[in-house]
Amino acid sequence: MKIAPSIMCSAPWDVKTYVEKFEETKIPLIHYDVMDGNYVPNISVGTGIYADIHSITDLPLDLHLMVQNPDVAVDYFKVMPGDYVSFHPDTIEDPASLLKKIKDKGAVAGVAISPKISLDYVSQLIDNLDFVLIMSVEPGFAGQRMLPASVEKVAELAKMRADNNWNIEIFVDGDCAPKNARKVVDAGADGCVVGSALINKNNKAEDFATTLDKYLEEFNN
Repeated sequence: MKIAPSIMCSAPWDVKTYVEKFEETKIPLIHYDVMDGNYVPNISVGTGIYADIHSITDLPLDLHLMVQNPDVAVDYFKVMPGDYVSFHPDTIEDPASLLKKIKDKGAVAGVAISPKISLDYVSQLIDNLDFVLIMSVEPGFAGQRMLPASVEKVAELAKMRADNNWNIEIFVDGDCAPKNARKVVDAGADGCVVGSALINKNNKAEDFATTLDKYLEEFNN
């Protein structure tokens, strides 16, 4: 399983330490949520911190645009080759053109599918799609409970992928505590965005390796 820790869950003063620990523990992706207060009822980190993180690490960032007009917003960010970039296809008239735009930046292009949004978008956009981010909670806030139907949705997408020989990755975002992560990986997910299960006020940034080991132990059991 690929783990993409959500840097949004970190206190600002711990970001640099977490990034260093992500490198030491060979984390493959750093998840970066952007919320505009429009598409979701919350506002989160912006362009400056994104650029700052890129300035201190070569790890790819996983940019999740929970915004209206993501085709405009994506240009505000210094997207680097190898970064993952996803947006919600229901926020834009021509999601296929935005996927092409993301790929032209050398990034890995994906769509994020909210709980009430159909998987039909995936089959419609598959020609330019590299990954799908299944939202297992309503987007906007950390700490929510995983919606029960999420596991079935992952299994449905995994079957679509297998039946059609699609070359896409499947990630899940929302309450990916170890036991829930196990369920969605068993259903066919390739990775999980993990927020408060790894990064919270009870865990020190400098102890991330220990926290990760405990997470993986519970996941594997």
